[in-house]
Amino acid sequence: LANQGTAMQTMGLNNQRDNLRVSTRSNNLANARLRIDNKSSKKGVNWDEKNQKWRSGITVNGKWKFLGRFASLEAASKAHDEAAVKFFGEFHRDSGKVAASA
Repeated sequence: LANQGTAMQTMGLNNQRDNLRVSTRSNNLANARLRIDNKSSKKGVNWDEKNQKWRSGITVNGKWKFLGRFASLEAASKAHDEAAVKFFGEFHRDSGKVAASA
């Protein structure tokens, strides 16, 4: 995939050269906002009706990775956030913010 530029700030548009970083389409998708049809209000988390638990998962390199089922929404969200930091690093979006790079 071709590299794309992405603005590091999420508030407003600041496409000045010194505010851009090289990214792939995958990086940009990892940094995407919550979908409008998301019912859990958490990225990568949905309700598993059959098991009556929160299900957490993440897509990495186009493949879905199941992270587990959890009794609480917070635990499922934490599992997703930890996996996102591991797989996406600085491109991970946590609670609407871009995580600081390590």
